[in-house]
Amino acid sequence: MSQMQTTLIAIGGLSGTGKTTLSDNLSQIFAQFANPPSNASISSDIVRKTLWAQENGQEPDLYSPLPVEAYSSAYGAKAHEKMLANIKENFDREIIIVDATFAKPETRADIENLAHDNNVKFIGLWLEAPIDTIKQRADARAANGKTISDANSMVIDLQIKAGTGDVNWTKINTDQDKRSITSSAIAAIIPALR
Repeated sequence: MSQMQTTLIAIGGLSGTGKTTLSDNLSQIFAQFANPPSNASISSDIVRKTLWAQENGQEPDLYSPLPVEAYSSAYGAKAHEKMLANIKENFDREIIIVDATFAKPETRADIENLAHDNNVKFIGLWLEAPIDTIKQRADARAANGKTISDANSMVIDLQIKAGTGDVNWTKINTDQDKRSITSSAIAAIIPALR
């Protein structure tokens, strides 16, 4: 995969749809074909928690929930801009995988425009699963305490209420085993890499 045009793969979906799991699986697969630092993986949760820690003079603690003000609309917009900046800093890589909810149409437009304006290939994947399933997943990982995401079923209810608008990214059903999910993602990605 050397000398290929940079490809930006955005993985979106409501909380609990399996974005981070898919991102990790894809990163491992692409790492077999190109040695680091040819690939990059960016998580909106890590960006937000790292930014919050830096601005408050703290060491990042990815597994402790952030205060509610870190999830205000204003701070969300700030974290989104930081994530876009991080993406742009990695445009010398071959593959960039980004996972975030991308629930708002404008956040999806932002990342698509960023790729277009920088002559980067763009692939958008939108993960979906039954609402009860994603709520159960989110609450289970929150109870476990070993998760970077702070989202639970109440957060998902808010996301549903806010709505996502029309999503034109490739939709992947994540109410199936991880191997099938990853295979569906690869099937959507490979044609765009050619």
